[in-house]
Amino acid sequence: WTYLRGEFEPERDWMELGFADRGWEAGGTPIGYGESYVPTVVDDMLQDAAAGNPGIWSLYVRSPFYLDDASIVTKLRLNIRYDDGFVCYVNGVEAARVGLTGTVGEPVPFDTSATNRATEDQYQSVLITKCEVLETLVDGENVIAIQGHNTTLTSSDFILDPELYSDDASICLTNVTCEDRGTGSARVRWTRASGIRYDVIE
Repeated sequence: WTYLRGEFEPERDWMELGFADRGWEAGGTPIGYGESYVPTVVDDMLQDAAAGNPGIWSLYVRSPFYLDDASIVTKLRLNIRYDDGFVCYVNGVEAARVGLTGTVGEPVPFDTSATNRATEDQYQSVLITKCEVLETLVDGENVIAIQGHNTTLTSSDFILDPELYSDDASICLTNVTCEDRGTGSARVRWTRASGIRYDVIE
């Protein structure tokens, strides 16, 4: 992964596939500080007034990933340990946002505080099914980019540890029917691409 400390706003296209991150640092995940299992330590994010260190609210990370056949990917799954909030982009399009306020698609300022504390010792799973994201996938190189934020400048730790998985199992619904039951209720049936019928909702 390449990474940049959020001491200022990065270039607006930092999350896009064509962005040149040659000036960024590089390291393995997890990235952060305050935990013994972190191999890539950025402990200058922690404010230390006595040493004249003002602290850093955020961290920007990027990594390429590769697809042999992008057309078969119908969903992505982001498994991530984080502390405390993040925005995830795939090929420049916002795919997930947790613990950060603001409008989806609008950049989060580098000096924004996260709104919640996560349980960084457990992976959280986020299913990515947005068409706007999946339509950006291409054969060959793609990029995942994540902007992580702390709740405070004096927080004892900060973690970003993402994993991205692809899946070719369709979750798209087909043959959707809605039947009026005549008693103020309705019955909805649907199938998925494999032809397996889901339980009805009534």
